[in-house]
Amino acid sequence: MVYAYFTGIRDQLEDRINEFIGKHDEIDDLKIDQIFDKVIDSQIQFLDGQEFLDGFQASDAAEVIKQYREEISECRQEVFQKLKIDNTKKHRLDEIAGSFLVKSIFTDSHAGVVFAGFGDNELFPVCARYRVEGIILGKLRIKEDKITRVTADMTASVIPFAQQDMVAAFMRGVDPMLADFTDAYLMEVLKRFPEIVVRHLFDGDRKKIKELSVQFEEIASELFSKYIEKLESVQNREFVQPIVNTVASLPKDELAIMAETLVNLTSFKKRVSGDIETVGGPVDVAVISKGDGFIWIKRKQYFSPEINNAFVGNYLRKD
Repeated sequence: MVYAYFTGIRDQLEDRINEFIGKHDEIDDLKIDQIFDKVIDSQIQFLDGQEFLDGFQASDAAEVIKQYREEISECRQEVFQKLKIDNTKKHRLDEIAGSFLVKSIFTDSHAGVVFAGFGDNELFPVCARYRVEGIILGKLRIKEDKITRVTADMTASVIPFAQQDMVAAFMRGVDPMLADFTDAYLMEVLKRFPEIVVRHLFDGDRKKIKELSVQFEEIASELFSKYIEKLESVQNREFVQPIVNTVASLPKDELAIMAETLVNLTSFKKRVSGDIETVGGPVDVAVISKGDGFIWIKRKQYFSPEINNAFVGNYLRKD
């Protein structure tokens, strides 16, 4: 976890160094050292504003540094091996590691745990999601991610986990990667086009170019915000809401078919696109209802029931 977090700091440092070189064509060790200090300052300030995880407090950060000093040092040396780091920076990076491990910050390697169903006092189903990553000082690093409740007003919800791209495309009508690219490129066009026009019309008048560029940048940001708002409105009206309305009235067996189909669609996409097949194989399907409880619709076994009659017989008798 510390290695991953330090890698993020290094990437941020490299971006700022490259940005400086792009503007000045060169950089010396003193400037790199100054930029490194600013990156460390921003990280400490960011972590200071984050909440402690449940069961952790400020004193735990110092205890983390004390107990895991050797591991933190190894991560620091491996990640920042090409940089000259004085004792002050080493101490501050250790502080960052200790603070990060007890705050509600998770790396990309965290696991997700999902609970779905009915509690003793719940009339409608609830889905509770948690992020989990590691055990520090004998305590689990866990944080409530989101809780979704079916209510009289929100009668249904479709919630994908882990590999979400195909479900998101099905629900919103566009692949998330394509949507992100389109949004980013449109924002770039909205910002650059007015600047090009202004430079063409007022060539040489730097004051006028700067003044109008600032005005057009504000207009571009406003237009982009309206575009995003309109796009989300259309997606919700034409894609998301009709599906959710249908899900709210589907019988339980068809809900199971829909869930399995969405998982199989993701698996098929991974198989034919050449991506790593992180989803595949037989799909377990279950339905949880207030009346029937937990019911398996499909369940794969690691053995063949037809050649294990004794085991199956004992299992059925015990139940």
